[in-house]
Amino acid sequence: MIDNFIKELERQGRSANTIQAYKRDLELFEKWFNKTHDNKLDKIFNADVKKYVEYLLCVSKLTVSSINRKLTVIKRYNDYLESLYGKNEVEIKLIKKFNSCINRKIINNKDLKKLRDAFYQRNNKRDIAIFEILINTGLRESELISLELDNIVVAEKNGTDDYLRLNLMISNKYNMCKEIQLNGITQKAVNNYLKIRPITSNNKLFIGQRGSITRTTLNKILKQYCINAGIEVISPRVLRYTWLSKCNLLKT
Repeated sequence: MIDNFIKELERQGRSANTIQAYKRDLELFEKWFNKTHDNKLDKIFNADVKKYVEYLLCVSKLTVSSINRKLTVIKRYNDYLESLYGKNEVEIKLIKKFNSCINRKIINNKDLKKLRDAFYQRNNKRDIAIFEILINTGLRESELISLELDNIVVAEKNGTDDYLRLNLMISNKYNMCKEIQLNGITQKAVNNYLKIRPITSNNKLFIGQRGSITRTTLNKILKQYCINAGIEVISPRVLRYTWLSKCNLLKT
């Protein structure tokens, strides 16, 4: 589809430099899109734009002007898609101020080690799995508490069947799905939890004595471990921002 859009720009008589810049920006967007979606890039949603801007800010560390240039290109591409498939409700706005992850609260390495030690010292398999997923995947609170057993996919790797992935529905409204490959320590934590997780009719991955854990429960869990670790109380969002500040999706 991008190739057809490029041909349309050529037909319109755009300069070679402009066409090359559009193609480069769209190919980068498509590369990011393919990492987080199973479907083709033939329709863009608000969630896509929001997550891509967050990625450009927090992972690629681009300036506002560079991000706005890419958003302008995406907007033109979306206009082209609308000309083919009809009106799309996506709203692509240029960002007005720098909102870098640098300015967002993250946990430093020293406190992170204290927090991890606190989780492992108590040795609660469920809580350890929750912590490792949060710090190693960047899931939002809502995404974590909505995880179900069906989201855990066991895949074969190197001749074994214990390689885990998470298949997550990130927007029920648009039925969008993303796949997350778990690193070794997170796979181990999830596997250890699954071995002792009670067998119930509740299909949610993380459950407590009264059923599925809620956002309030999740924050209480993290608060207690922060107190045990002797560090400032943080929210799950801080773990997400910490992950965003450390990872580089283009390299992984």
